[in-house]
Amino acid sequence: MPATTSTSAPSTSTPSTPLPTFDRAEVDVVATERRGLLWVFGSFVLCPCHLPLTLGVLATVLGGTSLGALLRDHAWVAGTVITLTWLLGTAYGFRLLRRAQRTGGACPVREP
Repeated sequence: MPATTSTSAPSTSTPSTPLPTFDRAEVDVVATERRGLLWVFGSFVLCPCHLPLTLGVLATVLGGTSLGALLRDHAWVAGTVITLTWLLGTAYGFRLLRRAQRTGGACPVREP
């Protein structure tokens, strides 16, 4: 008994409603807000309240290297650098979030 094969092409139906279009400004606002949130959440890792944990992890990871010895000998300098990095990263993240908010927020609602 011979096998039958189907030669019909898969159906390519078009959607009944058109896909939404976004202009470049809306995409930039969403990207700016996401970058701002990423900076704020990324800086949270370097928060000064986590400084003992951060220094402990860095000392463990860098143990046995010249950077580990530098960290051990200059813990105050390392703590200051980590704190300043947190402060600058958080400030930059909030700046990006304010810029996104000033330009209309991430999800502007269009009136029909």
